[in-house]
Amino acid sequence: MRTLQLFALAILLLVSVSACGAEPKATAGFTTITAATLTPNDQIAEPTGPVVLSLTGKIGTTNSPGRLDFDMETLEKLGLIEFTVDDPYLKRATTYQGILLQRVLDIARVPQDATMLRAIALNDYATDVPIKPISHWPVLLATKRDGQRMPVADKGPIEIVFPYNSFTIDPTVYDPMWVWQLRSFEVR
Repeated sequence: MRTLQLFALAILLLVSVSACGAEPKATAGFTTITAATLTPNDQIAEPTGPVVLSLTGKIGTTNSPGRLDFDMETLEKLGLIEFTVDDPYLKRATTYQGILLQRVLDIARVPQDATMLRAIALNDYATDVPIKPISHWPVLLATKRDGQRMPVADKGPIEIVFPYNSFTIDPTVYDPMWVWQLRSFEVR
């Protein structure tokens, strides 16, 4: 029994040491709440509810002329995840639940040569979000904060959230990319 315990400990240490220089995986730092029921090979139906997110530009999938629209129900079929982060604007630890941004890009079949997302909020605030870091970090399109849907009057219905607590991310660069009241992405 003791030999088995030592063997298990050795394997654990070996895995830990070998992972020290590895690039972080997008699956680290969050908990899966629901599995995705839509995949990049699926046809995305036109929304039956209010459109909460639209993608235009360099996308390979559309369900409306020139764009891919999501209602909340369809968006959440991409799978829900959750993580807690020290929110730079609320100035407290906050638990967010939502969809990985990378899954949205995969469903939209964004080509490899796309490098930037122009994120646009309901109030027309716009900023550029580089695509490459999204593949390294679990960037979240949050639909719930602390277990509650976010109304438009309180940063909703969607907010971009970066996993500051699980990864080394420069807040001076990424704080402006925490777009709340997110309406759309133009893929460039």
